Amino acid sequence: MLYNNILENVENLPLNMQIRLVATVKSRIIENKRELIKHSALVAKEDYQKGILKEESADELITRLSGISRLN
Repeated sequence: MLYNNILENVENLPLNMQIRLVATVKSRIIENKRELIKHSALVAKEDYQKGILKEESADELITRLSGISRLN
């Protein structure tokens, strides 16, 4: 189904159903984001336990990601 067709179909629903639909879609999006975060955290934890990731401070991470060498 094309995006515009979906929008047209939603517009043809009564207002109370449109409101419920939006609330349902938002809830599902939030839950999907939570699942992605959970999955990412589990992968990171496994990588850390395997020694693939190392501990570093926020300053070390920022420096490494920005490519700036510190002169401390």
